[in-house]
Amino acid sequence: MLGIIFGFVALGRIKEKGGAEKGRGLAIAGISVGFGGIVLGIGLAISLVVVFAHLDHENVVPMGTTVNFTNCGCGSSLSTLTVTNLTEVPSSVVGPPPSGDRLWVAGVDACEIADPADNGPDGPELYDLAAKTTGGSVYSPANEVPPGETNILNTTLRPSQCVSGYASFWVPRDETTAGIEYNPDGPFSRYEWKQP
Repeated sequence: MLGIIFGFVALGRIKEKGGAEKGRGLAIAGISVGFGGIVLGIGLAISLVVVFAHLDHENVVPMGTTVNFTNCGCGSSLSTLTVTNLTEVPSSVVGPPPSGDRLWVAGVDACEIADPADNGPDGPELYDLAAKTTGGSVYSPANEVPPGETNILNTTLRPSQCVSGYASFWVPRDETTAGIEYNPDGPFSRYEWKQP
């Protein structure tokens, strides 16, 4: 931007002096480089918007799809994760909800990576699950599941072990749950299972 401003100022002075001052070529070069920088900046900004929009949409899958994380480089210790379904549970089944919220329960199948160096259990990994609403709000897991069902968040996974169970989420009554999100390592490794 400064190259454009100073380039035009210099051309104006050279014109005032009737061409007696030198530097016309440098002034034109400054203007050219300045405009080139602006065009490159706009092009880069557009490219970044397109790339980030593509990354976000690329990781949205229908409910019931198994996602393989073995070589994703996304920080997950899971090898596969499937969100099989998402349903609202009546309050009569689990007791009174906090603040009039609604309880949503997701069926989840998860398998741990077969890593011989990892001999410890990984339960907290599944706390990266969240309920996502149609308005874009995200809600962390709760501990309630229907009686007699396995709360997958309380399950510890060992290498090569798979488990099936449920994860639950309290969602405000005025919001509609659209799907389940898994975010193992920052915003660019987000996966979302959407309701049909």
